[in-house]
Amino acid sequence: PIADCCKAAPAVLEFDGDGKLLRSWGGPSDPGFIGGKCKAEAGCIWPSSEHGIFVDSKDNVWIAGNSRVPGRADLPWATNKEGGDGFVLKFDMNGNFKMRVGGTPTKPDSNDKQGGINGTPVLFQATDFAEDVAAGRMYISDGYGNRHVLIIDANTGSTISAGRVFGRQLARIVSGCVCYLGYLWMLWDGRKQTWHDKIVGTVVVKA
Repeated sequence: PIADCCKAAPAVLEFDGDGKLLRSWGGPSDPGFIGGKCKAEAGCIWPSSEHGIFVDSKDNVWIAGNSRVPGRADLPWATNKEGGDGFVLKFDMNGNFKMRVGGTPTKPDSNDKQGGINGTPVLFQATDFAEDVAAGRMYISDGYGNRHVLIIDANTGSTISAGRVFGRQLARIVSGCVCYLGYLWMLWDGRKQTWHDKIVGTVVVKA
């Protein structure tokens, strides 16, 4: 019988160039993962229907889900019981949970920029990712539901808005008002930030 010979693999499988399995983790088919490395109290909710997966420049693994409705009782792998898959997850390469962006909505709402966990934007059926390494940003195809491209800070999950960009330009006035000390500040600042970067929480990096 199938029950004696076969079982579902974990959701994330990493192979080398020769096809050798290097590591595997994630999802309800990985014993102990839900409630272990992925704890609800830490903000980790596994999507009911995995979709996109992306490995960034720091070897973090990003996962998107695209279930439209809460997990159904007749689907044993459905773990998100609260709503649709309106979030993406970030793990390290060994499956340790780092961050969730989004929430568990019941319908699309592309204008909900802060309704997710920790004030992050709410997605709906996201599909794929792209990374801007120099700017520290993630571009998320959001997706079947919201149907737009969401740009977030890869470290905090917060939305990169036009208002933030405009605010940085206004804050340059502060950097220049005392003998341009705010501009010179980057010479000894650990993150190479000027005063206007610190005001709006931005970092300029070399491409």
